[in-house]
Formats: sequence, structure tokens, C-alpha cells
Amino acid sequence: MAALTGEQVAQYLSAAGFQGQDLINMVAIAKRESGFDPAAHRTDQNPSAMSGDLGLLQINYVNWPTVSQALGLTNKSQLLDPAINAKAAKVLFDAGGYSPWTAGAGGWTAGGDPMHGTDVAAAARYVNNMGSAPASGGGSVTTSGAPATDNGPITIPSDMTLIAVMGGDGVERIFAIHAVSPGVHISYSVPSGGTVQFDANRVQHIDQATSDATYGRGIYAGDAAELATVTRTFGTFGKMWDSIVGQVMGYNNPAKDDPGVLEVIAEYAGRPDMSEAELQNKLQATPWFQGKSEGELEWNSISEEERRKRLEETTARMIATVFQFAGVEVNAADPRIANYVEQVASGKLGFGAFTQIVKDSAGEESPWRRQIREEEETQRQRPIDIENTAQRVREETERWGLQWSPETITKWAKDIVEKNLSDEDLNKTMRDQANVLYGSWKPPEVETATAAAPWLETYRRVMETTGSLFTPQVQQALVAGQGVFEFESALKKTDGWLNTKNGRDTISSTVSEMGQRMGFA
Repeated sequence: MAALTGEQVAQYLSAAGFQGQDLINMVAIAKRESGFDPAAHRTDQNPSAMSGDLGLLQINYVNWPTVSQALGLTNKSQLLDPAINAKAAKVLFDAGGYSPWTAGAGGWTAGGDPMHGTDVAAAARYVNNMGSAPASGGGSVTTSGAPATDNGPITIPSDMTLIAVMGGDGVERIFAIHAVSPGVHISYSVPSGGTVQFDANRVQHIDQATSDATYGRGIYAGDAAELATVTRTFGTFGKMWDSIVGQVMGYNNPAKDDPGVLEVIAEYAGRPDMSEAELQNKLQATPWFQGKSEGELEWNSISEEERRKRLEETTARMIATVFQFAGVEVNAADPRIANYVEQVASGKLGFGAFTQIVKDSAGEESPWRRQIREEEETQRQRPIDIENTAQRVREETERWGLQWSPETITKWAKDIVEKNLSDEDLNKTMRDQANVLYGSWKPPEVETATAAAPWLETYRRVMETTGSLFTPQVQQALVAGQGVFEFESALKKTDGWLNTKNGRDTISSTVSEMGQRMGFA
């Protein structure tokens, strides 16, 4: 047998005794387990041994004694009959609920969620559109034409309104409608010919204008024959509709009460061809979703347990924030917590915005107010600190033999005062630059002024004046890596040396010595 449709699987499971939400869930599980293929057989052994998981609901062979005794089966291959497989699933469900389809070794999820990996919304549509159930034992399934009547005539659910609308062509057409939100209803056309039974006294005879004014926008969902299983499975259309909305949006999501969202779900319920992607795109385009942050949307999709946990965590964080900035100990009942906790936990109010609320309400002696006063004092002191730091940077550049511009020195001073850079950053930069200039003779970790002491002393002695690292002759010698002896010789060849007492004395002594040698003395 080829793979079944979702509606056919819903019929087999309904015939086996599944009803309501359990029916929807089991259709979803069947899709995950077998892809609706009644011949599915998953095993690591010889397939002829009929071990492993069998059929539509993948009944495991370890359950064979239970289902065979309950159903009078004689061969495991019988589980490949979809009707029998559905009945076997009901036997196991009645004994242990969803446990046969929860996680085990190699199962769907470590947490044992039987609905993991299923599409419950699609399953709800299959159930809604399934028509009448097939005969037990693997008989054919009614999927088209007039609905089967082995379960009795099709009746309109008692909570639906019947209206007969007179069209512009003079023909009166009957519709079964249900309001899904103010101004929006879902409607089914009631065919003539007796396939759908209803009480004629329930019908309201109105024209199109009155229908539009009274019931608002209508979403057409097809023939009323599709309502065949609503009463039997759900009791009322409202319960069936609530199930569809809950499966699409989640039962805790406030979006399920939004008229625009409900209109999209009504269209989804009435259009079997609408894909999940198209549904999500239409939902995302509604004003409700457009006006929500990602945090709010995520909050609306989580379980009550996860919400409770997140509220507890957010409360603890908010209490700590109040103590940090207001300096007072509070509990969850304090208005500063209770009035904002759900907004913060859901993402409607950012935590930064909540923190600002706490700061704005903090007293004069709170940690936050004291911090503001300290920062104001810091701002007043800042120019002085920058100037003092700039002077220190200037002195350090001189010791390392670097010539930085005033703008560079001021920028470094600001960055250090504002904690963007550290003294270590400054020292490393100066050290690296000095090593580029003087690295041929200077030890890397020694300040240039210290390492250049012999050159500076030579300059003072020869030129009879104090020099610095930036004195041209000194700078030239240090950058060139000139030795102290060569440096002294070079100094004595300059005009400046000739004007020193040392230079004049040396020249006078030299001239006198030369005169004596030549016999002039």
C-alpha cells in the first residue's frame, strides 16, 4: 500500500477510538514515525523476522504479546495493515498514554517529548478535513464525492450560525458560520441534497448587505461536508477552532486573541494548500507581530514553566539592580519589581530602561547619586589631571629621546586620564620608538638619557656647557651610533669648541709647543 494522506490516517485513528486532541497528536506522531507509510518497517535485523518497528505508528515488536492478545492477531505482518496498526496503537495508548512514542536509546529527544519533531497544526487540519472513518480492517477510505454515512448523517455543530444569503442573482445560499474574532468569521457552504442535516428553524434569511454589516469579513473554508467529524471529535466548532488556534499559536500566546492573527489562521484552516511558510509569512505581516520585539515574540511562544523560571531569574536580577543603584534591599512584592518584572522578562521593557527607572527614583544618598556627584567632581578635576599627565608624558619623552608634538602628548594624556590607555601602554610605545632610533648601541629596556650619559658628559666637558639628547651634535652621534671617542674628536673640529676656554688653551699650548720646536722661544 502506498503512503496515505493525512486525512486517511486521521480516519483510521478515529475509527480506532482516538478523539479530540489525542487524535490530532497521534496523527502528528504517525507522520513523524512512518511518513504515513503503512508498510514502514525499521529494523537492524533480517526484515523477514518482523522485528523492530512496524507500520503506521511504528509499533515495536516488544509490544507484540500485548497487542496480539488484545486484538487476536496471529502474525506481526498484520501490523502493516493501517486499520490494525491504529487499533494496536490505541491498545498501547490506553495502557500507557504517549509513553511508547517518547524517547529511549536513540529516541527523538533526550527529554522524552513524544511530540518532538511533529507538525501538530497540520495534523489538526487533517483531522478537520478527514470526513467519515473507513471500515475497520483495512477497507477503502472515502476521500471524495458525497461523504460516507456509516457514522450517521453530517450535522452542523450547535454553536455555528446558519444564514441564508440572497445573492445578486436571486439565488439563496446557505452558510454555516462561526465568529473567530470581532468582525471576522469563518464560513462553510451548506450543499443542497440532504448530505448535511440541519434544523431549518435555525436559518436566518438575510441579504448580502446585511450579512456583511452583521458578520463582517468572511473567510470561506469550503463545503460543510468537511464538518463531518467536528461534533463527534470535538463536540462543538468552538472547541475545534480553539484547538487549531492553540496548535498554530500556542495556548499561552496572547497573539491568539488578536483579530488580524485570527483572520490569518481562519484562512489557513480554510485553505489546505497553504504551506507552513506562507502561514508564517502572513502572521509576521500582521500589525500584532509587526509591533512586537523579538523578545516579546519569543516570550509568547514559551511554556508556562519556562515563563515561571524566567520571571524568577529576572526578579533576582532586578532586586540586585535596585540594591546596586538605590542602596535598599527589596523583595518581589516591591512596586519597583512587581510593576515591571513581566515587561522586563518578556522583552517589552529592556533591562537598561528598567535600570534607568531605578536610577531616576534613587534618593540623594543612594549609591547612584553619590556616583553622579563623584563623576561631576571628576569632570571638574579632569582638565587639571590632563595637564599634569601631559607634563609627565612630556618629561618621559625627553628621557627616551623622543620628540613628540604637543598634540600627540595631549592625546596620550587624555587617553590615560580617561583609562583608554595605561602607563604601561605609554612606556611600551616610547621604548619601541627609542629602540628604532637608538637600537644600534642602546640596551632595549634602558631609558635613552641613562644610556647616553657618557656622550652627555663628553659634550659637557668638551663644549663647557650642558647638552641634552636633542642637542644637534649629541642627537646626530646617538642616532648614528657614534662611539664616545669619535664623538669627542668630532666635537673638537667644530667652531663652537674653538670658542671655549678649553679650545683656546689647547690652541695656545699647541702654538707655543710648535714655536719651541722651531727655536722661537
